[in-house]
Amino acid sequence: MGRAALRKIENMLKSGNASYRVEGAMYRKELGDIYRIDFVVGWKGKGPLQEHGYGFEKIRQKHADVIPEIPKIIAYGDVLPSELIYLDKNKTRVFTGRENPNERRIVYLDYVLFLKKGKDSWTITSAYKSAKKERASREFAKKMALHSEGQ
Repeated sequence: MGRAALRKIENMLKSGNASYRVEGAMYRKELGDIYRIDFVVGWKGKGPLQEHGYGFEKIRQKHADVIPEIPKIIAYGDVLPSELIYLDKNKTRVFTGRENPNERRIVYLDYVLFLKKGKDSWTITSAYKSAKKERASREFAKKMALHSEGQ
């Protein structure tokens, strides 16, 4: 299922159709009441850091080597909470130590895939390959588990 959806997205990336979406490309029950994952072409980021990009276009722009691994990451990775983060007045990230209910990470080996919850599905917003990020994701998940056990 995931590989066929990935082929459709790769074809749409070539055509430049940013609004193209493969609904129900994959599923993960661990995501909760909404467990459908859609693949979206999206758009490239802008500026020196390629900020504000989205979906497979952003992933292709910054981490193209991750794209072939996405079905495997979703199928075999650990679904983990994402931490609620905001930017302070200096545009510095502030980590709250609380779970963000509208975002999840799926971690598999050194890959981290980020999901954002929509009305009736989750959408892949970005993905990276980084052992450091993978460890940080797992550490946050452990903290959240300990916190919920203590209540």
